[in-house]
Amino acid sequence: MVSHARQWAMAALPPSWPLVDEVALVVSELVTNAIRYSASGDPDGHVLLEVRCGEEGWVELSVTDQGSGSGASARYVPTDVEEGGRGIALVHDLVDAYDVTYTSGGSRCVWCRFDRPVSDRHQ
Repeated sequence: MVSHARQWAMAALPPSWPLVDEVALVVSELVTNAIRYSASGDPDGHVLLEVRCGEEGWVELSVTDQGSGSGASARYVPTDVEEGGRGIALVHDLVDAYDVTYTSGGSRCVWCRFDRPVSDRHQ
C-alpha cells in the first residue's frame, strides 16, 4: 500500500517539480503511520491520500486514516535516547506547513504543504 501511494502521489505532481524526493519520503512516512497506528492497518482498512497542486507552485498532501488505533500522536517528538519515532520530526523538517485534525468519527487527517523553493518560482 505504501509504495502504491508513493507512486500515485509522484504521478500527481507537476512536471519537473523540484521536491519529488521530499514528497515521496513524506508520503511514505504519513501512509506508514496511518497503517501502523490506526484501524487503516486492519485487513479491510483503507487510507485516503490527497494531493493538491497550486498554480503558484505549492503542493499539499493530506493522509486520512480510520482512527481507533494505538492513539500514537501525529505530533509526537521522540527523546534523544529513543531509537524510533523520528519520522514525524523528519516530516516537520521537510515541509513548510503541517497540521493534524480529527473528525467526530475518530479519523485523523495529517496535512502538510510544500512551497516551491524561491529560486524555482521564476522559472
